[in-house]
Amino acid sequence: MPLWRAAEAFDWNGDVVSFPMTDGEMRIIYRVSREALADRASANGRSELPTNLLKMFLVHRTRIELIASVKHDARDPDRLVRTSDLNPRRP
Repeated sequence: MPLWRAAEAFDWNGDVVSFPMTDGEMRIIYRVSREALADRASANGRSELPTNLLKMFLVHRTRIELIASVKHDARDPDRLVRTSDLNPRRP
């Protein structure tokens, strides 16, 4: 079952951005790593200042949430979007 955005709220603790999703009635907290956001910022030509990382989260939030939903459907227990998920290497 796909996940849906639970709220506009998110939390940044310096290492991860945590964001709520829902699976029916169940609320699930997913996270995206600082490394994934920094790599995304770097690919977009930005520095990895915390404000830019938060901006990367907001700019790419829909994609991050889609990745979280796919991971949830695959029963990934970590509930973490990593750099390899958000920034796949191209051959």
